[in-house]
Amino acid sequence: MVTRARSESLADDSRPAKRQKIHPSDFKSSVSDPTPYFAAGLLREDNVKILAEQYRTAQPWKHVIIDKIFTESLLTRVKDEILEHLSFTEKETDIYKVRC
Repeated sequence: MVTRARSESLADDSRPAKRQKIHPSDFKSSVSDPTPYFAAGLLREDNVKILAEQYRTAQPWKHVIIDKIFTESLLTRVKDEILEHLSFTEKETDIYKVRC
């Protein structure tokens, strides 16, 4: 009897549809070459070798610190797009305050 009731509730179509998984290859980029968006000189062969060596010898775990990765103009455009197109609702409890 329990199994029957459970299977009947699973067949209920009133539940919202599940979102389909999105594969990274589904995203089509209008940018053919992203290199101009990285900081000047970051992807130069000599700099890549330096970063690789820093990563290889880093302690206590493998890591590398990149001070500047993107151009200022890209970051400004991203910030402007976020402020223009996203809206947030502030939610607060006695413990924390979040924007979602």
